[in-house]
Amino acid sequence: MMRRLSLTAAAVLLLSILPLASAVAADLTGKWTTDGRYVFTFTRAGNAWTGSVREAATGREFKLADIVVIDGERVSFFVVHDAAWDEEVQANGGRAFRNTASGTLTDTALTISGAREGTGERAYKAEMKRVESPK
Repeated sequence: MMRRLSLTAAAVLLLSILPLASAVAADLTGKWTTDGRYVFTFTRAGNAWTGSVREAATGREFKLADIVVIDGERVSFFVVHDAAWDEEVQANGGRAFRNTASGTLTDTALTISGAREGTGERAYKAEMKRVESPK
């Protein structure tokens, strides 16, 4: 009887903590930027994420691919460079490529680092602030 009571008490405690754990998980949805030059937009539909990064000066957009959010705090994705107008694609002999991005997420900051996939070239680190919250 005591063991059953202990298991019941543990289950009640666990169920009471779960809403708190969900409440602290940050939400990637919305718009993020470092300084306004590039604006990253993340959208979620069910379990699927989509996104893009827009260059403010030119309006050019790059697709974000394979977006993953783990435990509401770790993030990874790729910035896809595949457009003929992209100077980096031209410098790469016209071949498309992806830049990696991974990092951490809080309610107000998205800190990422990465480089060109497979080569490590053009390594970067950025801390972005939320500029538009989810609606």
